[in-house]
Amino acid sequence: MGILITSSRRPNPRLRTFCKDLARVLPDAIKVNRGKMSIEEVALKAYQLKIDHVVIVGKGRGGNPGRLIFIKVYEDRYEVLPLIIGIHGVTLIREIPEASIPTTVKTAVIAIKSECLKVGESLSDSLGLPFIEVSRLQDTQGLSDIILWIDSLKQGYVFKFINGLSLKLSGPIIRVNKVVYKCPLTLQ
Repeated sequence: MGILITSSRRPNPRLRTFCKDLARVLPDAIKVNRGKMSIEEVALKAYQLKIDHVVIVGKGRGGNPGRLIFIKVYEDRYEVLPLIIGIHGVTLIREIPEASIPTTVKTAVIAIKSECLKVGESLSDSLGLPFIEVSRLQDTQGLSDIILWIDSLKQGYVFKFINGLSLKLSGPIIRVNKVVYKCPLTLQ
């Protein structure tokens, strides 16, 4: 059980930093340099490390992360999950002046408002994290080390990683402009 975070091939420094930031705020997450590994080799690496969820961060415009692709690893196969998140922009931890990062992240929960139910449910399945529906962020205080707060915008969503005790920002802010649901692809 855990999450392996890697990037597309030939990442730039901002993309690598974003991957490191995600690994810091997700429970049991590790960042692996992809190098020339294919998706199949990334899934094999996750299986060797006894990790069942993979997040691949793809490049976007202007050097920013552009999309998140999710893979579920089983004993004899892997599955590219039907959720693809298109990223409009990110704010890294180093760009947040008062970031409150827990030293260790053992638990995380996805907190959503009712209008974000489908995205929260899909992200919960893709990351293997529980999700709850709440009306305000304050209702989640003390539930876990990290709260992934999903809120809707006029066009898209914003994902914020919040410290579960202090309710201060603790991870990257991800502005999402597109969420794509497609048929899952299972490969041996």
